[in-house]
Amino acid sequence: MVRGKILIEDRVKTGTSYRIRGKSLEALLLWKPRVGLALTIVDKTGSLFRARCTTISTSEAELFVYEDMGTEMPTHEITLLQALPQRERMKLIIEKTTELGVAMIVPFVSKKSIKKEDLHLWQDKAHRWQDWALKAALQSRRAFLPVVEEIMAFKDALSLYGASEKRLILSEHHRSPHIKEVLRGWAGSSLVVAVGPEGGFTEEELLEAQRMGYIPVSTGHTILRTETAAIFAVAVAAYEAGGRR
Repeated sequence: MVRGKILIEDRVKTGTSYRIRGKSLEALLLWKPRVGLALTIVDKTGSLFRARCTTISTSEAELFVYEDMGTEMPTHEITLLQALPQRERMKLIIEKTTELGVAMIVPFVSKKSIKKEDLHLWQDKAHRWQDWALKAALQSRRAFLPVVEEIMAFKDALSLYGASEKRLILSEHHRSPHIKEVLRGWAGSSLVVAVGPEGGFTEEELLEAQRMGYIPVSTGHTILRTETAAIFAVAVAAYEAGGRR
């Protein structure tokens, strides 16, 4: 799901100002813009540019294009299904995977993630997650805003993205193929990777995921913390896809 894509229905040229309205203005407003804010925009050919807000109103805005980024909009989308970590690590996961190009982050509850009675503590913090993604997207010059979904059950998270072309789940089993091997040469448009909590997934959870078409993969011989595993998996996927967001 792409949010915040500021599209200019023209071939954009540097040193030129463009007025935007309608859907492009709605996309701009998701970035909480102010006069002087620098953003990444896309033109009708898919090329990316840097532009600065010069005027903003409720009906239109003006953007001055000052840089051709020399790259195009990627055609892939990476979704991260992330088990709630035991400690204050969600901010790091959101920030770093946003910088790496994730399109959607779906936090879920698994058997080893948190206790049900502690779920309300996470829900109180969740209102800040989209703001963390916004700040990371601005810092990393993203052309799109990743969506941070509401907390859901593990099975619901799996089924919600069951139609994706490639579905992976991280496993600590040494017999699982490395994620790089599974993704080598991948040129699809949609990928989902599920990352477990500290201690990993249970056997029942892994079997449930496999029944829904998820392929167990490993991150190597060492056991990574959940935040490291998430960042590593998204980085590998972005590299193999050969693009950036």
